[in-house]
Amino acid sequence: MTERLSDVNDRIASAQQISSVVSAMRAIAAARARDARARLVGVRRYAQSVGEAIGRALPLAPQYAAPAALSDRARRVVVAIGAEQGFAGGFSERVLASLGAPGADVLLIGERALPVAAQLGIRPAWTAAMAAHLDQIEEIA
Repeated sequence: MTERLSDVNDRIASAQQISSVVSAMRAIAAARARDARARLVGVRRYAQSVGEAIGRALPLAPQYAAPAALSDRARRVVVAIGAEQGFAGGFSERVLASLGAPGADVLLIGERALPVAAQLGIRPAWTAAMAAHLDQIEEIA
């Protein structure tokens, strides 16, 4: 009988420990959800900036622009987004090799793309690291 009582006490102790772990996990999840909601403002601003940039740039694309807008004196700008961290394979090389705008000012985002750009003879007019965390998105935008 004492063995059964000991088993029951052990199970009660295990259940209490599991309850403590579940409570801690709920607290962590609540904190992360609160952080995510707080960062939504930055994400929405970023999305708005990207949408506005596309809206401004689209009419400048050759297939949409009036012929007069594409004079030889027109300044061309290319925004290239390459890899920021490792394990991206040849992503940055494919992005940079496909720029297809000789003489364009290249705005390059992604630290791992910088050496690839140098190898290809591309000198970016501006560079920045890709946002590694949601807090950095507003700055990049």
